[in-house]
Amino acid sequence: MSRRVRPFVFLAALAACAFARPASANRFEEVFAAVGESEEQWWDVGGELRLRGELFYDFDLDRGVTPSGDPLYPVPLGDPAGQVLTYADLRLRTDVSVMAPGGAMSLQLRVDIIDNMALGTTPPVTRP
Repeated sequence: MSRRVRPFVFLAALAACAFARPASANRFEEVFAAVGESEEQWWDVGGELRLRGELFYDFDLDRGVTPSGDPLYPVPLGDPAGQVLTYADLRLRTDVSVMAPGGAMSLQLRVDIIDNMALGTTPPVTRP
C-alpha cells in the first residue's frame, strides 16, 4: 500500500469505529416497552436514512493487464492506471406502529422504501 493511501485508509477505519452502532434486527424491546405506556398515543412513525460508502484499493495487487490487454479487475474509467475505486449506497427505512387502546396489542410494520440504492448510477429500466 502506498504512503499516500495509508492515511485515507486509517481515517476511514477510524470513522467506521467512531460512528458504528450496534445492529438491531428487530424491535422487540421497543414493542414491550411501548405496551401499556399511554392510551393517548395509538400510532408511531419512525425510521432511518443510511448513507454508506466504501473505498477499494489495488484489486489486482499490481499484476497489470491480462495477456489479451484487458485489466484483471475493474479500473476507474477516468484513469485506466488508477488503483482506487469508490462506492456509495443509500437506504431509507420506515417503521410504523399502531397500538390498540389499552396497550393489549400492537401492529409493527417495517418498510424499506429505498434499499441499497447505488449512488451515482441510474437504476436499470425494465420493459415488459
